[in-house]
Formats: sequence, structure tokens, C-alpha cells
Amino acid sequence: MDGYEIPDIFLPGFEALLKLDAEDFKKVVNFLSAMPIGMGSKTFHATLSEKLKNRDISDLSPTLYSLGGLLILDVKDLNQLIEDLSISFKEQSDLKLTSSMLNKFKLRLKILFANSENLKLTLKTYSLCYENDRIYKDSRIVTDIRLVFNDDLKNSDRNAVVIHQLKIETLQNDERNYVFFALDADDLLKFREQIDRAIEKEKLIKDSYGKSVNFIDLKE
Repeated sequence: MDGYEIPDIFLPGFEALLKLDAEDFKKVVNFLSAMPIGMGSKTFHATLSEKLKNRDISDLSPTLYSLGGLLILDVKDLNQLIEDLSISFKEQSDLKLTSSMLNKFKLRLKILFANSENLKLTLKTYSLCYENDRIYKDSRIVTDIRLVFNDDLKNSDRNAVVIHQLKIETLQNDERNYVFFALDADDLLKFREQIDRAIEKEKLIKDSYGKSVNFIDLKE
């Protein structure tokens, strides 16, 4: 197929989309049109679960979220994209799809795309933030005490030093990497000063430009 193909991981979600009744589909559309820009996939899933309380959305949620990724590809012909998705859906799905069902599928895609501007901006924001070679994922500081022994091991007068080990987890080319640093109390104080300063800078920027710029807060 020359057009766009549905990745296998998202196929069950498109099938779930087709099976939604009219009322639940309307809830999905309203949710997408009103979702805050910057909502991460975890919050997206949790919020959508609240909207569709009686449904298992484990397949539907990631598929809907992936639509934002399609929209940031600078699609020139949205109707062609919908047609490509429909053809791929028909060829890949095990459902017995009639012409009426495929028309319903295309119509629902068209409605979803028309109401996914905030989702598009969300994925575009994440793309801008994470276009660096290494992406910060998590960190942890482990504090430990190390004894400094005298030459005479029997000497009960002990000396010790407190060491803090900073573990930073990054993501590079979809692979998780870990870097470890040994820190002392002075290093921690410097980090705190730099973090406090960065937070203060962000506050000043938002206060200065908040009237003319809508700042996006990213959430998981």
C-alpha cells in the first residue's frame, strides 16, 4: 500500500472506536475538543476513563492519543489520510466490515480530526521538548556513610564521610541509560540554588509574558 498504514499496536483501538455507541462517541469528541494542551498520555487515559466509566479503554486510549502524532506530520490532504486509514483498516482488521461500517469509520475519523487541535498542539509541544539527543526521565539520590579507617584497625576512634549518589535516568534512541554522580553537601546546596534560580526565572518569564503568551504545562 502506498498510503498510510495503521500500526498493528493501534488496530484494536480503531476497532474499539468503530464499536462505540453514539453517546460514548460524543463524549470522546467533547473530551478531545476541551482537553487542556499539554496533557500527557497517562492523564489522558485516566481522564477518558472517567468519561467512559463503563468501558474498557485500554485499546482506545493510546490509539486516540496517537492521532495527535499524525496531525503534526503536516498532513496536506486530510481526506486522503482518512481514506488511507480506512483502506488499511479494512485490509488489516478481522472484523467483517461492510461499506456502511467503513463510511461510519471515515466519518468518525473526520469528526475526531476536526476536534483534535489541542491534542495536535500537545504532541507538537512534546516533540519540541524532547527533540534533544538525551531526554531526562527520572532521578534519585541515595545517601550513604563511608567509614575512613585508621592504620590501626583496632582503634575505635572512627572517622566518616557522608556521600550522596545521584542517579539520573535518560532516554536515548528509545533506550534507557543511567549515569551516577558522587556528591557532597556543598554540591547539593549548589544544585538547590541552581534549581531555585531556574524556577524563579520561569516564574518571571511567565509573569512578564503571560498576557500575550499561553504557556503550556506538560503533565504525564
